[in-house]
Amino acid sequence: VNGFAADLGKRVVVLNKAVSDSSGKLVRVYYIPGATTSSSAFKDLNQTAFAGAVPHDVETVSLKDVIDLHTMNRHVAILKLDCEGCEWSAIAALPDEEFKYLTSGR
Repeated sequence: VNGFAADLGKRVVVLNKAVSDSSGKLVRVYYIPGATTSSSAFKDLNQTAFAGAVPHDVETVSLKDVIDLHTMNRHVAILKLDCEGCEWSAIAALPDEEFKYLTSGR
């Protein structure tokens, strides 16, 4: 109605990476075919609930690099961060100036 979705593909970026406190590492995540919940970076694959999990190695990207590469000094109204429990470490690794940018803009 308000045109929000009209250019959504120009304003939303989906990264096939794992947000972390640093870039360039590999983390192993597991996908469960047919699962009704999202996949995760399980700590213990020996649990029967994870039988049949398929491993994938995913490159990490720091939140700072995401900001630098994708915001182009624009105001960020919404930041959706879902990185399987590493949200606080990803935010804590931000330099002060980047954290201030997220909370008040440049």
